[in-house]
Amino acid sequence: MNKRFIPMPISLECVDTIFQEKKASSITIVRTTHNKWIFTFEAPSPTTGAIELCTLQTQRGSVREWSDPRYLFDWLFKRYGVQEGNFKILPKEK
Repeated sequence: MNKRFIPMPISLECVDTIFQEKKASSITIVRTTHNKWIFTFEAPSPTTGAIELCTLQTQRGSVREWSDPRYLFDWLFKRYGVQEGNFKILPKEK
């Protein structure tokens, strides 16, 4: 089970729509490196309908990261009402 971790970054507007339409599933908080946390979720592709792994993209086109997971948990709860999900710490790459 050596699944590659490459979520598709999408805009905040699209993430808001996905959560409002209750199409997000498998919400996971991920530590990608020391002091860098992101969240991922699965959602259907608007073009193919296939389930894709997604994450939040900044206005400048990079993946949105939090340095403290407590703020990320708080943001997900306040913005989308997320109350449960998964937690993952990725191993260091050699």
